[in-house]
Amino acid sequence: MPRATRSEVRLLKQEAQGLEIVASDASIDPNRLQDYWALSLDLVALVMDIDAFAASSPEAQEGDPEAIALRHRLRDVSNRLADMTAE
Repeated sequence: MPRATRSEVRLLKQEAQGLEIVASDASIDPNRLQDYWALSLDLVALVMDIDAFAASSPEAQEGDPEAIALRHRLRDVSNRLADMTAE
């Protein structure tokens, strides 16, 4: 039986939603709150861009240039959050 595949758009949305959950539960040093709020704004903007991409290119695949750019942004936000919570 063939395995169901998930589109790149759906994967991006799921990862962004997971990152939103992690960010909302993160314990942030009070000295880093300004950085946390900037990261939160970047994450909100990223989710909006992923939603717009999903509407315009619902069947986009892994090699799509816009999907690659969104994935890089997602990794950047994730790495920034990891740096904040590691301190």
